[in-house]
Amino acid sequence: MSKWRPAPVFLLIALNAMLLFFVILEDRLAIPRWLQVAGRLHPMILHFPIVLVVAYAILLWFKPIPFAGEVLMLSAFAAVITAPSS
Repeated sequence: MSKWRPAPVFLLIALNAMLLFFVILEDRLAIPRWLQVAGRLHPMILHFPIVLVVAYAILLWFKPIPFAGEVLMLSAFAAVITAPSS
């Protein structure tokens, strides 16, 4: 296991904690005007993590390559970023 790998995992845990904070305080938060634009891009943002998971499965199915795990980690980050926009 390389030395940099735990850093994205810890960042992912922190982002999930932030997402839980957003869910708990949903009625008290005001979404800024510039962030509302992301709501209009909702279909594209929502389906991007799904595409990454499918790409991960295809990469593993055809030929296992060394960076397939990074695609799955990117999918996890995209899912955490997508959740507040839905």
